[in-house]
Amino acid sequence: MPATGRILGERVFHPGEGMRTAGGVNVSAIDATQGVAGLPQSGTGQTTILTGDNAPAVLGRHFGPYPHSTLRPLIREKNFFRALTLRGITCAYLNAYPRQYFEYLGRHPNLTGAFPTAWRMAGNSLNTGVELTAGRALSADCTSEGWRRMGYPDVPEVSPEQAADVAVRVLEETDFVMYEYYLTDHAGHGRAGARVEVILPILDRFIGSLAEKIMARGHALLITSDHGNLEDISVKTHTLNPVPLVTTGAPLGEVAAGVRDLTGIRGIILGHFDAGGSAGA
Repeated sequence: MPATGRILGERVFHPGEGMRTAGGVNVSAIDATQGVAGLPQSGTGQTTILTGDNAPAVLGRHFGPYPHSTLRPLIREKNFFRALTLRGITCAYLNAYPRQYFEYLGRHPNLTGAFPTAWRMAGNSLNTGVELTAGRALSADCTSEGWRRMGYPDVPEVSPEQAADVAVRVLEETDFVMYEYYLTDHAGHGRAGARVEVILPILDRFIGSLAEKIMARGHALLITSDHGNLEDISVKTHTLNPVPLVTTGAPLGEVAAGVRDLTGIRGIILGHFDAGGSAGA
Protein backbone atom coordinates (compact mmCIF):
# COMPACT_ATOMS: atom_id res chain seq x y z
CA MET A 1 0.00 0.00 0.00
CA PRO A 2 2.34 2.73 -1.25
CA ALA A 3 0.31 5.84 -0.37
CA THR A 4 -0.32 4.71 3.19
CA GLY A 5 3.29 3.57 3.46
CA ARG A 6 4.51 7.11 2.82
CA ILE A 7 2.62 8.23 5.90
CA LEU A 8 2.93 5.25 8.23
CA GLY A 9 6.30 3.90 7.13
CA GLU A 10 7.07 0.89 4.99
CA ARG A 11 8.56 -1.33 7.69
CA VAL A 12 6.32 -4.19 8.82
CA PHE A 13 4.98 -3.64 12.31
CA HIS A 14 5.44 -6.54 14.69
CA PRO A 15 2.94 -6.86 17.57
CA GLY A 16 4.57 -6.43 20.93
CA GLU A 17 7.30 -4.03 19.80
CA GLY A 18 5.59 -1.01 21.37
CA MET A 19 4.49 2.25 19.80
CA ARG A 20 6.52 3.41 16.84
CA THR A 21 6.69 7.14 16.19
CA ALA A 22 8.05 8.80 13.05
CA GLY A 23 7.15 11.94 11.17
CA GLY A 24 4.37 12.83 13.60
CA VAL A 25 2.64 9.45 13.17
CA ASN A 26 2.30 6.93 16.00
CA VAL A 27 1.63 3.26 15.22
CA SER A 28 1.01 0.38 17.61
CA ALA A 29 -0.87 -2.93 17.74
CA ILE A 30 -3.61 -3.37 20.33
CA ASP A 31 -5.64 -6.32 21.58
CA ALA A 32 -9.13 -6.82 20.15
CA THR A 33 -9.95 -9.93 22.21
CA GLN A 34 -9.91 -7.95 25.47
CA GLY A 35 -9.05 -11.05 27.44
CA VAL A 36 -12.21 -12.93 26.46
CA ALA A 37 -11.92 -16.31 24.73
CA GLY A 38 -13.17 -16.62 21.16
CA LEU A 39 -12.97 -14.56 18.00
CA PRO A 40 -13.71 -10.83 18.36
CA GLN A 41 -17.00 -9.66 16.83
CA SER A 42 -18.22 -6.26 15.71
CA GLY A 43 -21.15 -5.92 18.10
CA THR A 44 -19.00 -6.15 21.21
CA GLY A 45 -15.85 -4.66 19.68
CA GLN A 46 -17.56 -1.52 18.46
CA THR A 47 -19.45 -1.16 21.74
CA THR A 48 -16.09 -1.23 23.53
CA ILE A 49 -14.67 1.45 21.21
CA LEU A 50 -17.70 3.65 21.77
CA THR A 51 -18.01 3.27 25.55
CA GLY A 52 -14.58 2.35 26.90
CA ASP A 53 -16.10 -0.64 28.71
CA ASN A 54 -15.02 -4.21 28.01
CA ALA A 55 -18.22 -5.27 26.26
CA PRO A 56 -17.24 -8.94 25.75
CA ALA A 57 -16.54 -9.19 29.48
CA VAL A 58 -19.85 -7.49 30.31
CA LEU A 59 -21.73 -9.89 28.03
CA GLY A 60 -19.58 -12.93 28.83
CA ARG A 61 -18.71 -13.55 25.16
CA HIS A 62 -17.98 -11.90 21.86
CA PHE A 63 -21.13 -11.06 19.91
CA GLY A 64 -22.00 -9.58 16.53
CA PRO A 65 -22.41 -8.17 14.05
CA TYR A 66 -24.91 -6.01 15.96
CA PRO A 67 -24.80 -4.98 19.63
CA HIS A 68 -26.59 -7.38 21.94
CA SER A 69 -29.71 -5.96 23.64
CA THR A 70 -27.85 -6.16 26.96
CA LEU A 71 -25.33 -3.62 25.66
CA ARG A 72 -27.75 -1.05 24.25
CA PRO A 73 -28.25 0.83 27.57
CA LEU A 74 -24.46 1.01 27.91
CA ILE A 75 -24.16 2.48 24.41
CA ARG A 76 -26.92 4.98 25.09
CA GLU A 77 -25.30 6.22 28.28
CA LYS A 78 -21.58 6.17 27.48
CA ASN A 79 -21.03 6.45 23.72
CA PHE A 80 -18.41 9.01 22.82
CA PHE A 81 -20.75 11.00 20.56
CA ARG A 82 -22.89 11.78 23.60
CA ALA A 83 -19.88 12.43 25.82
CA LEU A 84 -18.34 14.85 23.32
CA THR A 85 -21.62 16.66 22.77
CA LEU A 86 -22.04 17.14 26.52
CA ARG A 87 -18.56 18.74 26.51
CA GLY A 88 -19.64 21.17 23.80
CA ILE A 89 -17.65 19.37 21.09
CA THR A 90 -19.41 19.30 17.72
CA CYS A 91 -19.53 15.90 16.01
CA ALA A 92 -20.24 14.46 12.57
CA TYR A 93 -20.77 10.84 11.53
CA LEU A 94 -19.76 10.90 7.89
CA ASN A 95 -21.40 7.72 6.58
CA ALA A 96 -24.46 8.03 4.33
CA TYR A 97 -27.20 5.40 4.20
CA PRO A 98 -29.47 4.56 1.24
CA ARG A 99 -33.26 4.26 1.25
CA GLN A 100 -32.99 0.46 1.52
CA TYR A 101 -31.19 0.81 4.85
CA PHE A 102 -33.96 2.92 6.37
CA GLU A 103 -36.58 0.48 5.12
CA TYR A 104 -34.64 -2.32 6.82
CA LEU A 105 -34.29 -0.17 9.96
CA GLY A 106 -38.07 0.23 10.08
CA ARG A 107 -38.52 -3.55 10.10
CA HIS A 108 -35.55 -4.40 12.35
CA PRO A 109 -34.80 -1.39 14.57
CA ASN A 110 -32.31 -3.24 16.77
CA LEU A 111 -30.39 -4.99 14.00
CA THR A 112 -28.08 -2.13 13.18
CA GLY A 113 -24.38 -1.52 13.74
CA ALA A 114 -23.13 -0.01 16.96
CA PHE A 115 -21.92 3.24 15.39
CA PRO A 116 -25.16 4.29 13.66
CA THR A 117 -27.01 3.10 16.76
CA ALA A 118 -24.88 5.32 19.01
CA TRP A 119 -25.19 8.28 16.65
CA ARG A 120 -28.98 8.07 16.71
CA MET A 121 -29.05 7.49 20.47
CA ALA A 122 -27.11 10.74 20.86
CA GLY A 123 -30.03 12.54 19.20
CA ASN A 124 -28.68 12.78 15.65
CA SER A 125 -30.00 11.85 12.21
CA LEU A 126 -28.12 9.63 9.77
CA ASN A 127 -26.92 11.03 6.46
CA THR A 128 -28.85 10.06 3.33
CA GLY A 129 -28.32 10.33 -0.40
CA VAL A 130 -29.06 14.05 -0.11
CA GLU A 131 -25.93 14.73 1.93
CA LEU A 132 -23.92 12.29 -0.16
CA THR A 133 -24.87 14.01 -3.41
CA ALA A 134 -24.11 17.41 -1.88
CA GLY A 135 -20.59 16.34 -0.91
CA ARG A 136 -21.35 16.41 2.81
CA ALA A 137 -21.08 12.67 3.47
CA LEU A 138 -19.32 9.51 2.27
CA SER A 139 -20.53 6.10 1.21
CA ALA A 140 -19.24 3.00 2.99
CA ASP A 141 -17.00 2.25 -0.01
CA CYS A 142 -15.80 5.91 0.00
CA THR A 143 -16.23 6.27 -3.79
CA SER A 144 -20.06 5.87 -4.01
CA GLU A 145 -19.62 3.24 -6.73
CA GLY A 146 -21.87 0.90 -4.76
CA TRP A 147 -24.68 3.47 -4.61
CA ARG A 148 -24.83 3.72 -8.37
CA ARG A 149 -25.26 -0.05 -8.55
CA MET A 150 -28.14 0.22 -6.03
CA GLY A 151 -30.07 2.53 -8.32
CA TYR A 152 -28.84 6.02 -7.47
CA PRO A 153 -27.63 7.41 -10.83
CA ASP A 154 -27.57 10.99 -9.50
CA VAL A 155 -25.02 10.18 -6.79
CA PRO A 156 -21.64 11.14 -8.26
CA GLU A 157 -18.81 8.64 -8.09
CA VAL A 158 -15.72 10.19 -6.50
CA SER A 159 -12.06 9.25 -6.39
CA PRO A 160 -10.45 8.26 -3.08
CA GLU A 161 -8.69 11.62 -3.06
CA GLN A 162 -11.99 13.45 -3.57
CA ALA A 163 -13.49 11.39 -0.74
CA ALA A 164 -10.64 12.58 1.50
CA ASP A 165 -11.48 16.16 0.46
CA VAL A 166 -15.07 15.61 1.64
CA ALA A 167 -13.88 14.37 5.02
CA VAL A 168 -11.50 17.30 5.46
CA ARG A 169 -14.12 19.82 4.37
CA VAL A 170 -16.55 18.55 7.02
CA LEU A 171 -13.74 18.48 9.59
CA GLU A 172 -12.97 22.14 8.90
CA GLU A 173 -16.46 22.96 10.20
CA THR A 174 -16.71 20.32 12.95
CA ASP A 175 -14.61 19.36 15.97
CA PHE A 176 -14.85 15.57 15.62
CA VAL A 177 -15.63 13.53 12.50
CA MET A 178 -16.06 9.77 12.39
CA TYR A 179 -16.07 7.60 9.27
CA GLU A 180 -16.66 3.85 9.20
CA TYR A 181 -15.14 1.84 6.32
CA TYR A 182 -16.18 -1.80 6.31
CA LEU A 183 -15.49 -3.19 2.85
CA THR A 184 -12.30 -4.64 4.30
CA ASP A 185 -14.53 -6.76 6.55
CA HIS A 186 -16.61 -7.88 3.58
CA ALA A 187 -13.49 -8.79 1.64
CA GLY A 188 -12.05 -10.70 4.59
CA HIS A 189 -15.23 -12.75 4.75
CA GLY A 190 -15.04 -13.41 1.01
CA ARG A 191 -18.32 -11.68 0.23
CA ALA A 192 -19.23 -11.00 -3.37
CA GLY A 193 -18.46 -7.52 -4.62
CA ALA A 194 -15.60 -6.90 -2.18
CA ARG A 195 -12.35 -8.27 -3.60
CA VAL A 196 -9.14 -7.59 -1.73
CA GLU A 197 -7.21 -6.67 -4.86
CA VAL A 198 -9.84 -4.06 -5.73
CA ILE A 199 -10.55 -2.40 -2.39
CA LEU A 200 -7.04 -2.21 -0.94
CA PRO A 201 -5.67 0.20 -3.59
CA ILE A 202 -8.75 2.40 -3.10
CA LEU A 203 -8.42 2.36 0.69
CA ASP A 204 -4.70 3.01 0.39
CA ARG A 205 -5.24 6.12 -1.70
CA PHE A 206 -8.00 7.35 0.63
CA ILE A 207 -5.98 6.91 3.84
CA GLY A 208 -2.83 8.34 2.29
CA SER A 209 -4.61 11.41 0.96
CA LEU A 210 -6.64 11.91 4.15
CA ALA A 211 -3.60 11.66 6.42
CA GLU A 212 -1.57 14.10 4.34
CA LYS A 213 -4.37 16.68 4.26
CA ILE A 214 -5.23 16.38 7.95
CA MET A 215 -1.61 16.58 9.06
CA ALA A 216 -0.95 19.56 6.77
CA ARG A 217 -3.75 21.42 8.54
CA GLY A 218 -2.53 20.53 12.02
CA HIS A 219 -5.54 18.36 12.82
CA ALA A 220 -5.49 14.91 14.43
CA LEU A 221 -6.30 11.49 12.97
CA LEU A 222 -7.07 8.16 14.65
CA ILE A 223 -7.40 4.88 12.74
CA THR A 224 -8.27 1.52 14.29
CA SER A 225 -10.41 -1.60 13.84
CA ASP A 226 -12.73 -3.64 16.03
CA HIS A 227 -11.21 -6.95 14.90
CA GLY A 228 -8.77 -8.52 12.46
CA ASN A 229 -9.66 -10.54 9.36
CA LEU A 230 -8.35 -9.03 6.11
CA GLU A 231 -4.74 -9.65 7.10
CA ASP A 232 -5.31 -13.41 6.72
CA ILE A 233 -7.41 -14.20 3.66
CA SER A 234 -6.73 -17.92 4.08
CA VAL A 235 -9.68 -17.90 6.49
CA LYS A 236 -13.13 -16.33 6.07
CA THR A 237 -13.63 -15.54 9.76
CA HIS A 238 -12.27 -12.90 12.08
CA THR A 239 -8.86 -13.54 13.63
CA LEU A 240 -7.22 -13.30 17.03
CA ASN A 241 -4.58 -10.92 15.69
CA PRO A 242 -3.99 -7.50 17.22
CA VAL A 243 -5.46 -4.53 15.36
CA PRO A 244 -3.69 -1.32 14.38
CA LEU A 245 -3.88 1.89 16.33
CA VAL A 246 -2.64 4.85 14.30
CA THR A 247 -2.66 8.39 15.66
CA THR A 248 -1.28 11.72 14.48
CA GLY A 249 -0.92 15.04 16.16
CA ALA A 250 -0.39 16.09 19.74
CA PRO A 251 -1.81 15.53 22.26
CA LEU A 252 -3.52 12.55 20.56
CA GLY A 253 -0.30 10.52 20.36
CA GLU A 254 0.59 11.23 23.98
CA VAL A 255 -2.82 10.05 25.17
CA ALA A 256 -2.58 6.92 22.98
CA ALA A 257 0.85 5.86 24.25
CA GLY A 258 -0.47 3.68 27.09
CA VAL A 259 -3.38 2.06 25.25
CA ARG A 260 -3.17 -1.72 24.96
CA ASP A 261 -6.66 -2.74 23.83
CA LEU A 262 -9.94 -1.41 22.46
CA THR A 263 -11.10 -0.14 25.87
CA GLY A 264 -8.66 2.76 25.48
CA ILE A 265 -10.02 4.26 22.24
CA ARG A 266 -12.79 6.31 23.88
CA GLY A 267 -10.26 7.67 26.36
CA ILE A 268 -7.93 8.74 23.56
CA ILE A 269 -10.70 10.71 21.87
CA LEU A 270 -12.02 12.38 25.02
CA GLY A 271 -8.52 12.92 26.38
CA HIS A 272 -7.45 14.64 23.19
CA PHE A 273 -10.16 17.26 23.49
CA ASP A 274 -9.84 17.53 27.27
CA ALA A 275 -6.17 18.41 26.70
CA GLY A 276 -7.12 21.13 24.24
CA GLY A 277 -6.38 19.22 21.04
CA SER A 278 -7.46 20.47 17.62
CA ALA A 279 -10.17 19.01 15.42
CA GLY A 280 -9.86 15.31 14.77
CA ALA A 281 -11.14 12.45 12.65
